[in-house]
Amino acid sequence: MTSFHRPLTSFCMLLSLSACAMAPSDMSEGKAFTASTEADSGIGGLLRLADASLAGGDVDGGIKLLRQVMARYPDSLEGQRALAEAFFVVGALPEASIAFDQMRMLEGGQLEGLLGLGRVALAKGDAANAIGYFAEALESDPDEGRASNGLAVAYDYSSRHEEAQEIYNKILARNPADHAVANNLALSQALSGSIGPAIAGLSDLASGPAYLPEARFNLALAYGMGGDLAAAREILEDELDSQAVADNLAFYRQISPAAGGGSF
Repeated sequence: MTSFHRPLTSFCMLLSLSACAMAPSDMSEGKAFTASTEADSGIGGLLRLADASLAGGDVDGGIKLLRQVMARYPDSLEGQRALAEAFFVVGALPEASIAFDQMRMLEGGQLEGLLGLGRVALAKGDAANAIGYFAEALESDPDEGRASNGLAVAYDYSSRHEEAQEIYNKILARNPADHAVANNLALSQALSGSIGPAIAGLSDLASGPAYLPEARFNLALAYGMGGDLAAAREILEDELDSQAVADNLAFYRQISPAAGGGSF
């Protein structure tokens, strides 16, 4: 049987997608679930058991339960979503892609399935297919903000920063409080060489009411790309161990035009 393990996280999450997260467990802390606690074999009980297993770190057990859900209830959109998200979270991208593709074939699942396929494509580094999936999602729902944001992220992955920023600005015009999109816009500006606006935008998100954890790392990246390695180091030393700080600074030196490195 295939064993699934949680992937190691990278030192810096650059762009934020609004993921279709699995519903949180409604268990009280410390309450154990076993097969004997399930009142019946209904889908709700199985999904709660699977959620509890995944939350407790039993990835294999949680996914096995979700497979059982889909074997018993093949038309369950909730079960298919949970299975696809579980595969995605643990980094089983081929399985996640299949599960999201199956999800979009279910009644009411087309949009969420396309969004999931777009996220998987980005995780694989396949920006071209991601653009296709997010564009198709927008065709089905032109007002879907997650599809717009996903398309912009895919454009950024393709170095089409001007197109990405146009989309981010349209989203923010409708919802100025969307901090994840503001983070993406600022990072896109940094990647396209507009370091000053990027630092200004990320500074607002790196502290205060609009705080986003990833914005601090992105702010360090923006400083690094602008050649201000001292400012970048100051941020990183509050978040990372010394080796990770050194690795990040070496990366900034490599990509920073101001430091004599390359460019995006």
